[in-house]
Amino acid sequence: MEFCTDSLKGHCVSIKRAVKRWGPLVLWVVFIFLASSIPDVPGGYNNFPEGTDKVVHFIEYFVLSLFLYRGIKDKAIGNRWLLLASILMVGFAVACLDELYQYFVPGRDSSIMDLAADFAGIFTGAILVLYRRGRCPSEG
Repeated sequence: MEFCTDSLKGHCVSIKRAVKRWGPLVLWVVFIFLASSIPDVPGGYNNFPEGTDKVVHFIEYFVLSLFLYRGIKDKAIGNRWLLLASILMVGFAVACLDELYQYFVPGRDSSIMDLAADFAGIFTGAILVLYRRGRCPSEG
């Protein structure tokens, strides 16, 4: 099944292809917000070394950046710097919304350090995929 519209400048988008490319990202964002909805993480991070929560934030948003790349890596964004900026901006927007959301969840808090760990994960993932993309000319 295809979806065609004039706003896509004559391009048709396969529903199956769109779900394959964007589905993992949507599911991951839902996972992030569901995890942020837990009022108080059972046992907290008290049983783990200090800073463990920052590692979790880093990994969460590292994976998010990989899924963002998967969704937007089409030739529509052929410029590597524009692709990097797109991943960083969208990823950072999701991280900001997540931290804002956590501010309103009882038993959770919002932290600039959590946001910094989120951005570090986004940045690391974006740089990694762009480095790999630059080394693999067949991908594009």
